[in-house]
Amino acid sequence: MSIAGSANRLTVTDTGPGLYSERVDPDPDRVADGFGLAIVRELCEHNGWRLDLAEREPRGTIATIEFAAKLP
Repeated sequence: MSIAGSANRLTVTDTGPGLYSERVDPDPDRVADGFGLAIVRELCEHNGWRLDLAEREPRGTIATIEFAAKLP
């Protein structure tokens, strides 16, 4: 796993089975998201941040959070 960050972005890259792993769920249209990802999604929604998830070939996931000021 690697973590990179700046003032407005955090990127986490891992080499695990990926979002659409057949080991997690045989349905490729279903994103395998655990409790941790649910927490991250809620934090992003609450703060007005953008979350982007992408497959990393040949395996793994790249998760990027772009921080933005929360609108009043």
